[in-house]
Amino acid sequence: MALLKKSLSLLALLTVVVAPAEAARRTALSGNLLIPDKDDVFIYPQLAVSHLNEIWFDYGTGQADGSGLMLFGSKTFVAGVAVNRAAVTSAVGERGLELLRHHGTPGGDSFEQSNLGTPGSGFVAGNVTGAFTDPQTLIDVILAFPIAGRNKLGFRLGVASGARANQPDGGDIEAEGEFALKLQAGISLANPSLPVDIGLEIGFHSASDTDGGELNESGSLFVLGLRGRAFSRMSDRMDLGLLAEIGFGTSTIVHDDPSDTRNQTDIAVVLGAGPTYKLGKSTVNGHALLGFGSATFEPSTEGEKDIESNSQILLPGVRLGFETPIIEQYLFFRSGMEYLFVIRNFFRENGDIESDREGSPSFGWNAGFGLVLGKFKFDGAIQHSWLTAMPTAIGGGGNMLAIASASYDW
Repeated sequence: MALLKKSLSLLALLTVVVAPAEAARRTALSGNLLIPDKDDVFIYPQLAVSHLNEIWFDYGTGQADGSGLMLFGSKTFVAGVAVNRAAVTSAVGERGLELLRHHGTPGGDSFEQSNLGTPGSGFVAGNVTGAFTDPQTLIDVILAFPIAGRNKLGFRLGVASGARANQPDGGDIEAEGEFALKLQAGISLANPSLPVDIGLEIGFHSASDTDGGELNESGSLFVLGLRGRAFSRMSDRMDLGLLAEIGFGTSTIVHDDPSDTRNQTDIAVVLGAGPTYKLGKSTVNGHALLGFGSATFEPSTEGEKDIESNSQILLPGVRLGFETPIIEQYLFFRSGMEYLFVIRNFFRENGDIESDREGSPSFGWNAGFGLVLGKFKFDGAIQHSWLTAMPTAIGGGGNMLAIASASYDW
């Protein structure tokens, strides 16, 4: 019972607010969305038009950790096929898993700031739950078109399914299954003074657990997300970058007793703004973030009132990032930092009314490099300890890279 609850409720924030998968370049920039990156196609699928005839690989720390995307087509359309982007444990990374853990209890940090605004890719809870057969990707495709000059239109479809059945000798059949569907659509408007990217995401997830044909539990989740990004041209070297994101999710769990259901509703809003400087082949960005998130949780519709809720206010949040060539056109260094202060309010109505409030700051940084050799590119996000203890790392053990990416265009 508890495991099915996790499978659906944990997914809500994963799909609504953000989602998983940062490749090496954006990881090194600490998830900075105001420095454009190829992984933007997983938020705004229409941007695939700008990556015609490219193939990308992301490499995790193990053979089964990573993802790939191939984009191909013509001047009139671009199609893309992605592999292994629904496996949460391989694609999300530490920050995404932290997001999932916190979402398990409304009193927790369900508005985990460190992952806000990063690319969306995975759309199932996967083997984070450890309870149900992990939904495996059946379809993950992108289709994009140039429209009306330099404007772009794009779509993404993701489908995943998992099922398992077992019949002990002489016993009843025990079965469980999960299904996930993700639809994305986006449009980019190429206004010279204010280019805008808009992305819409709809997700549906269902799960069931039966024993001898009798339903133990079933559940469903619906999510809706809207994201936008714009760059207001201020001068030849500087744009004012703008970010906006809103997400909504609702889930319902039905137990063996249909009158005993569990409901949860989540909503989150994030706004950001700051200058982006384009200095030759160097890029510098700093922006402020404001955000609000809330979750309302009713563990059972039976019995006394036991509604729990929390809210989180991000005030302030700051992200900084830069990228610059070390060897012109061949070798690049990049890094990002963020500081986030979240005020949390928790309320529980269970006989007696309880409430709590706290403020919690967080700070983090990442760094990495990029190598460009003609049409081949290699990016790496450097392990923190390796960068700060480089002489020891060179002479000893330890992994140099947290994640690596390679791409080629033709």
